[in-house]
Amino acid sequence: MSDGSLARSPEGGRQLDTPAGHGEGRLDRAAVEAVDRAALVRDVEAQPHQIEDALWRVESAGIAARERPGGLIVCGMGGSAIGGDLAAAAIGRRRRAPVRTVRGSGLEPTTRDALVLCASYSGETAETLACFADAGAAGAERVVLTTGGRLAAAARSEGVPVIGVPSGMQPRAAVAYMLVGALECAALCGAAPSLRPEIQAASEPLRRLAAEWGPDAPEDALPKRLARRLRGHLPVIYGAAATAPVAFRWKTQINENAKLPAFSAELPEADHNELN
Repeated sequence: MSDGSLARSPEGGRQLDTPAGHGEGRLDRAAVEAVDRAALVRDVEAQPHQIEDALWRVESAGIAARERPGGLIVCGMGGSAIGGDLAAAAIGRRRRAPVRTVRGSGLEPTTRDALVLCASYSGETAETLACFADAGAAGAERVVLTTGGRLAAAARSEGVPVIGVPSGMQPRAAVAYMLVGALECAALCGAAPSLRPEIQAASEPLRRLAAEWGPDAPEDALPKRLARRLRGHLPVIYGAAATAPVAFRWKTQINENAKLPAFSAELPEADHNELN
């Protein structure tokens, strides 16, 4: 097989082929793009712009700022839910009211005093549609974060603000929109102070890291060395406190992008069982 062509690993995932004379194989842009059928690298490199665009989209949604003692509830599944986890981690001890994520097909009636953010990239996620209906029945204020679908249609018919997300990417690649949407909603409902200056400041480091760690980086760059080390192994990723959702996100991206098994766990809990 030629350099950059598809090969199937023993675990069933896709790998870059290792051509004769190239050791572990190159991970330059041509080789990566040969297997990146969903153009995920393009979306990752666009995250600095996505952050700025996400702020504008939240502002354009016209969400009223009002204190909600119940804080923020983010309802979603998969890549549409991770924004709530990452937002709670970013807020940390600055939290003034609960910020939690619900991955499921319903909400309890006690959500009336919270702002409920229903996030679904497609707008067709059954569980999120059910949560939207439950939140409405409970009398909770709602916001929708989506590209469209039945969720956007239901929100507009009921006068619920919609934060639009651009279509045309894999749902998991919209993480910047999901994170910024959750952070901004947390501030609007009084669950956290506004982190807008920090969000805006994140664009420049992301641009720098895209150059230092992207496909055009040297072959001995940290991500490329790590990718080679992981080849043929089953990754277990540990995180603690703010990095726990990052570990989970990393695990799911290996699952979805490489089509390989990977696991994550949170410290210090893991110290009391799997690491004991």
